[in-house]
Order: sequence, then structure tokens, then C-alpha cells
Amino acid sequence: MTPLIRLYGSREGWSSSEVVFTGMRDGLIANSQLAGTYIYNQDDDGSVSEAETAPVAVSCPPPTNMHVMTAFGHKQRWFILAPNSTKVPQSFLELVSQHTDGIITPSQFGAAALRNANYQGAIQVVKHGISSSFQAYITENDSKWLHQTDLYESMRRECLSFLHLAESSTDRKGTWPLIEAFVNWKERLYAHLTIVMSHREFDVLLSKFEDAFGSRNTEDFGITLLGRVNLPPHAMGAFYSCFDVIIAPSRSEGFGLVPLEGLACGIPCIITIGHGHMEWCEDAHGQLRPGIIPILPGPMAPALFDGDGMAATVDPDAIQEALDETLRTYIVKRIEAIQNMPAIRDEFSWQNVTKDFCDMIQREFSHD
Repeated sequence: MTPLIRLYGSREGWSSSEVVFTGMRDGLIANSQLAGTYIYNQDDDGSVSEAETAPVAVSCPPPTNMHVMTAFGHKQRWFILAPNSTKVPQSFLELVSQHTDGIITPSQFGAAALRNANYQGAIQVVKHGISSSFQAYITENDSKWLHQTDLYESMRRECLSFLHLAESSTDRKGTWPLIEAFVNWKERLYAHLTIVMSHREFDVLLSKFEDAFGSRNTEDFGITLLGRVNLPPHAMGAFYSCFDVIIAPSRSEGFGLVPLEGLACGIPCIITIGHGHMEWCEDAHGQLRPGIIPILPGPMAPALFDGDGMAATVDPDAIQEALDETLRTYIVKRIEAIQNMPAIRDEFSWQNVTKDFCDMIQREFSHD
């Protein structure tokens, strides 16, 4: 089989863009379809000609470099996009359409947003995957090693420990409703919440925190703010494993990879039911996967994080109900997550999630 796809992307650190690029690369290799790669921040001097005439090109985020694909002899060009609300700006879709023939999106939620925006190109759903090097630390030897690290010592709390990965907006990821819920939770003294976000957003959040609770010291309320982590998959698994529960009360997600990665480490997760989370949180029978504690979403409202789009609201009371449920059922949920971990890792391997796309390309271009 002659590989047919050239993959474009960045390789500098481990942001979501790099994670997607590395995962897609691994999936294309496993399905014998990687003709070559073009690394935007390494190959843009024109010295690399690997697979420049491959019939198909796939560009990973961010979108600022996708125009590079048009300089080569590809017959079909794709861009990977995960819409985060019901609205995709028309100006952005016009830009994408200038340089591509289609969009790969990780969820049916994203595909629906593109259709609602009257996007005229091809749409292909390819779920995000879990890296094969994404290590779980649940065996006696692995957990013993982890517990001896400085990472574990600095992250671990002697109570039920929650991890939340935020972003610059406290709206989309449900960060502010989570803070309101946690501070006012009657069981807060038995738990701790760690929030990971950009350092540059700390002052904004702390000012809002002071206005709401009369103090800028989040530690007095059992909350630690932590700067962004930028770790490869095996180390990210170790980081997740310093906590008991991953909590993602998002208003909207294009897919929601973090809690899925948590399940791949045997860690229970709390998620809002809806949007991109639905691409992975239910099994083939429409049942929530083991280890998940659901938050029911509220009414739709303007998405402050995404122009004039709409997204479900998340009520602090609903988050508190999920926190209560976690406190009651944690041991059971932990056992469930560990038992179901191999199935999660297999189903969402990059080889499996990219297979249908690779098969489609093979059917279309194998005789060229």
C-alpha cells in the first residue's frame, strides 16, 4: 500500500495542537497512510520536500499556517477544526474554504455547527484519540514510583482531590460556576480543587474571586491555582494520577479530551452532559461509560467565549450535586474506571479513530 497523506502541523511543546498532530501522525502510520510530514516551525525554509506531491494533505491547528498546503501538489486538502459553540464565524469558514476542500472535526457536535453555518466543503468526523504512550499509574510498581516523585508530593492532598483544566475564559470550561459551587459546597473541608490555567489570567480571576468572596487567597477556600502544564503524554498521565477526580463542567467542548484521558488513567471524571463530550461519554448502547459522574446542563445562552454563538449554561447547584455524588460513590467510580480503562484505551487509540478516514482516502485515491 502506497501512503497517500501528508500531515502538516507544529512540533514545539505539548499544547493541544501538538497533541493532535502527534496523534494523527501515529494514527496515519498505524494505518499505513502517512506519506510524510511538514512541520510548520521547522520546515518552512523550503528545504524539505518529503511527500509534497502526496494526493491528500491534512493540516492540524492552529489555522494560521494552513495556507502552506496550497503551495504543493495535493489534490485534496483538509483542516482539523473543533467548533466550541453552535456558531462558526462565516469569515473564518471563508478563509478555510480558500485553502482547503474539507474539514475534519472530532465530534458530531462540531459537524452540526459547521452544517448550521452552511459550510459547503466536505465534513469528516474523526474523534480525538489517546496516545499509546499515555501511561496509567495504577499497578503497585507504577504507583509506588509515582508516589516517590516531587510531582506527586507537590500536587497531592490528603483529601478528595479534584483537578480542573481551564483556559483564558472562565466561561467555556465552566470554571467560574465550578468555583462558586466549590466555595459554597457544604463538604468543601473534605476536598481540594486544583485549577490549571494561564499565569496571565491569574489577576483577572483573583479580582473576580475577591469581589465575590472578599479575599484573593483562594487557598483559604481549598483552591490552588496552577500555571499551565506542558507535558508529553506519559508525563501528563503521571500528572493526572496525582488527583482523584477530573472535573470538566464545560458549557461547551469541541470534543473534551481531558476527562477522556483521565478515564484512560483509571481516574473518574465529572462532566457536563452535552456538546462534544457526547462523542465519547456514552457506550454503544447509549449508557454513560463507567467512572463518569454527570452534570445536567442548563438552558442555552449566549457563549461569551465565542462571538454570537450559543451554549448550554452550567448551574453551580448542578455542579454541587455532582460533587455530592462523587463523595458518596468515589470508591465505586474509581474501581469502574480502572476496570474499563483497557477498553477506553483500545477504542480511542489513534489507530482506531483514524481508520475510517484512512480507508476513505484509500478508496478514493488508491488507483491514481
